[in-house]
Amino acid sequence: MLVLHDLNWAVACADRIVVVHQGTIHAQGPPQDVLTGTLARTVFGLEEGRVRTHERTGKPYILPHDIIFS
Repeated sequence: MLVLHDLNWAVACADRIVVVHQGTIHAQGPPQDVLTGTLARTVFGLEEGRVRTHERTGKPYILPHDIIFS
């Protein structure tokens, strides 16, 4: 088990992710099922378009705030 606050690093390292929000488990499962745009908005307050999928690995990742592309 590893506790991380860096979502990109968590996805890179983990086969399974558990997201705890306000003291309860909000989502759990494989990274590609857990790290979604909806989760990024509702739990982390990120704007639309932050979560992308890496072409080679198929894993999700979050773009930093200053490099959002349309």
